[in-house]
Amino acid sequence: MNEDALTEQLAASQARYRALYDGTPSMLFTVADDHTVASVNCFALERLGYEAHELVGHPLKGVFVAEDREGLTQQLARCFANPGQVFKWEARKVRKDGGVITVKECARAGPGEGGRLAALIACEDVTEQKAAEQALLQAQKLETLGVLVGSIAHDFNNLLGTIVGNTELALLRLPPESPAKEPMQLAARASLRAAEVVKQLLIYSARAPVIRERVDLNALVREMAEMLSLTATRRVRVELELDEATPAVVADPTQLRQVLMNLVHNAADAMEGRDGAVRVKTSGVTLEQVPGALLGAGSYACLEVLDRGVGMTTETLGRIFDPFFTTRATGRGLGLAAVRGIVHRHGGSVQVDSVVDEGSRFRVLLPAAAVASAPAEAGDAGPLPELPRGAVVLIVDDEPSVLHTLAELVREFALSPLLADGVARARDLFSAHPELRCVLLDLTMPNGGGGPLAREFHARRPEVPVLLMSGFAAADVVESLRGVLAGFLAKPFTPLQLKAALAKVLQA
Repeated sequence: MNEDALTEQLAASQARYRALYDGTPSMLFTVADDHTVASVNCFALERLGYEAHELVGHPLKGVFVAEDREGLTQQLARCFANPGQVFKWEARKVRKDGGVITVKECARAGPGEGGRLAALIACEDVTEQKAAEQALLQAQKLETLGVLVGSIAHDFNNLLGTIVGNTELALLRLPPESPAKEPMQLAARASLRAAEVVKQLLIYSARAPVIRERVDLNALVREMAEMLSLTATRRVRVELELDEATPAVVADPTQLRQVLMNLVHNAADAMEGRDGAVRVKTSGVTLEQVPGALLGAGSYACLEVLDRGVGMTTETLGRIFDPFFTTRATGRGLGLAAVRGIVHRHGGSVQVDSVVDEGSRFRVLLPAAAVASAPAEAGDAGPLPELPRGAVVLIVDDEPSVLHTLAELVREFALSPLLADGVARARDLFSAHPELRCVLLDLTMPNGGGGPLAREFHARRPEVPVLLMSGFAAADVVESLRGVLAGFLAKPFTPLQLKAALAKVLQA
């Protein structure tokens, strides 16, 4: 075969190789032993957005994020030190437009041009796969947390209910000048804070009780203004910018207060001793005004909390809603996780913008409620009415300490308690006391529990109101008992909350 024919064959072979190299649906890089890019295929150029001259002749590590470059250099060194062996790793590459993708790479070194070693690297974009894995991991974490919280919530809330009830009962009975007054007040506040921790866990795990009603965001923020100021440090003031056109929402007001408290507390912490203000803003928006919000069409109420604090890095922003993640030495890492849990269960969305050393903005979007024909004015509830003295209340709970505490509180309200420590005893007392005015019923008990018992009592004597108590997320149960229940109390509750619930049903 003459030289021309050999040259022609060689050229054809190189053309086939190049066509195969460029046409392979995988990103391919050929890397010289000095770790510079010798060649790159068309598929890689298309996926990363570069021109060939922007990569060829340049160090391969330049296309990786800064944090991954040292690891890549070590992997390449191992690859060149062991020709013929296959090495695999995972890292992050930067597209020309600044976007970051996660890739899995497979490399093997072998003879290259001029007798020098070269490595062929096949690269697969696994960004979507990693996102799906992260979503699955998050769901598993949520499920695990939910199981854990669910297994302890009932018992723990019963314990807290006993502590809250008895400390506040003692405060009611202590004379103002008693030296025990201040320690009991501290104990009462600590027990309520403990209840808030459990509530945050329940909220994050989607097991918190949810009671929905029409809420005026502006009224809620104004009502909390003093408490928000106390949440901030002395050097940080809280400023309100409330748009009167902000639409109402249908939500659990207690959980919305939790959202606002957590966001303001987080913003005040971010100031880290700086003088300044945390701004709380409300407004009405449409989706066109909030690009990137993964929500359905319609109008939304917007609650924003802004600070001029230390801001957050991209890495921190990616983790702020993880349970137990915190950048504070004394933080629990539950506040923002609870915020996201609450907002998502209300059909809303949380958006975060932050710049290091410039501050952060948290924006909560909640679906606007339908326009009401006669909206209730905030503050119209007035003082609690007096309870009918001596009215008989049946209390049903299988936890002795809770039963005893509730009995003492009911007596403190000048009512007459009947105590049942289970379903069978409750049925007997319900039948034996025609003068019964109300039933206070625990949801979770052996032998049937509160739900079926509430239906039975309502069917037998619909004029006797039933108040259900639970430390679990009872929204589904409450909904299934619509028309049966007169109200719901989320454990642990304060004596004032109990009195308000009893006043509502006994005065009806």
